[in-house]
Amino acid sequence: TALLLTIAGRMAFDTGRLRVDGHLLPQEARAVRKSVALAELSGLNDLEDNLSVEQQIAERLSIGSFGLWVSRRRVSPVLDELNAALGQAHDEAGLPFEPVDGAALVSTLTRLERKLLGVVLALTDDPRIVVVDDADDLRAAEHVQLLWSALAVLLADRDVTLVATVQAASSAPAPTDRIPSERLHHLELDTHRTLLELMLP
Repeated sequence: TALLLTIAGRMAFDTGRLRVDGHLLPQEARAVRKSVALAELSGLNDLEDNLSVEQQIAERLSIGSFGLWVSRRRVSPVLDELNAALGQAHDEAGLPFEPVDGAALVSTLTRLERKLLGVVLALTDDPRIVVVDDADDLRAAEHVQLLWSALAVLLADRDVTLVATVQAASSAPAPTDRIPSERLHHLELDTHRTLLELMLP
């Protein structure tokens, strides 16, 4: 999570340099924040459980429109995109699919639906990069595969880089026709070693 926030220009670091989308950190953090959008990160930009899905979408669009009122005509395409990505992922997996109801409360969404809603909302900012934390924090392994498939659908026609973390290396996506190996890069962090170093006197 700290690494993602650093990449997104939202966490300061003490040493070294990092260039994101051509902008040097930490000097150009403001420019990086304009290029990088965050999907839902717990405790930072949580979705609001007491809002309906449509209200949550409208709120995000309103923020991007400097607080101006958002019509249903702008909300519907975002919800449609969410359902299209989920539907295609389920079809490819041979699983039944029930579209997300825009009137449903965010609190009633499955973890998969909520994770993807966070990504769809992030994409409304037209970012160059989207970061997703704990992509495999879902109820079943098949849901993780559905997530990768749906993300591939969402990003297929966009010039957007996805940076995602997983808790288990086995949850990382494998190359597919939609995501060829040359466009997929895995970096495994040795968390155990890092924790041991932090605990040294």
